[in-house]
Amino acid sequence: MPLRPVLAFWNHINSVDYNPKLDQIMLSVRGCNEIWLLDHSTTTQEADGHIGGRHGKGGDLIYRWGNPAAYKRGTARDKQLVHQHGAEGIPDGHPSAGHITIFNNVYDRGWSCIEEIVPPMDASGRYILAPGKPYGPEKPVWHYETKNRTDFFSSEISGAHRLPNGNTFICSDTEGHFFEVTVAGELAWEYINPVTREGALKVLPKCLPMTNSVFRAFRHAADHPALKGRDLTPKGTITERAAQGLDARPDERRPADRPARDRPQAGDGKRQEPKRNPDTAGPRQPWVKVQGPQLQEGRPMRERITRREVLALTGGAAAFICSRLFAAAGGANLRRPNFVFVLGEPSG
Repeated sequence: MPLRPVLAFWNHINSVDYNPKLDQIMLSVRGCNEIWLLDHSTTTQEADGHIGGRHGKGGDLIYRWGNPAAYKRGTARDKQLVHQHGAEGIPDGHPSAGHITIFNNVYDRGWSCIEEIVPPMDASGRYILAPGKPYGPEKPVWHYETKNRTDFFSSEISGAHRLPNGNTFICSDTEGHFFEVTVAGELAWEYINPVTREGALKVLPKCLPMTNSVFRAFRHAADHPALKGRDLTPKGTITERAAQGLDARPDERRPADRPARDRPQAGDGKRQEPKRNPDTAGPRQPWVKVQGPQLQEGRPMRERITRREVLALTGGAAAFICSRLFAAAGGANLRRPNFVFVLGEPSG
């Protein structure tokens, strides 16, 4: 995707997360290349000033990270986040609970990565800011990128979050790619979204990025309250059901006497030479580069994957709710259905 210069603008906030234990709000401020923390314990009146709340700062920021130059505590060389998305606190009951995960788009460098940081705090629970120094940490406690950096790049949107089994689930927006990696960076599972503005295509043409874009994806176990009492029996893959005319939106179901429009039919994808098959094919290789043990070089990609089951619309032991599904090239003609994808078995 062509890169374009983007000026700093404080009000482009692409994610909000709340920590009930600390009573803090976390914002991902894309235009400033930072994440911000606010004290939620303040009253409305205190939030309008600089005094009050648990941290005594009123509505001022109690922590920020990613771009020290934004508050005159560094230079452009100190910037660690570039147009990031999806900053989330790791919840209790998950490995590294209390840490923060961030999808670092690294927009201006043409490659993306995942950062996990631990904000330094003092004994009273306040964030440390030494005189003349920026907020820590100096480096992430965990970092994921592909061995060939440009093999994993989403210039827009995207997200990542920690799973109960310790793996990290990643949604790469511009290529509609969901995948799960271990703490060592080993690929545990992946799926490529087949839904495009042309319908569900079994073979995606060479027209990425944004053809099958997905704003954000979350993984939920089968015992999630939202799935209670629902039939989770597999009923086929998305492309299989689309080819049968099932699951179409009401406005896409044409009367039998109306001719089909001149476009690829679901499960077709004849317009261009195929790039990859969402139901079977894997990502570009190689995949692994992390701060940790490396996989054995030359090991076949298929041997690295513990699960590559095709997601079904219902059934199995793990579900993905993909909100705000982009189904248009270049971000136009936005369609926002909420899909629930279900994996045959949990990975890991």
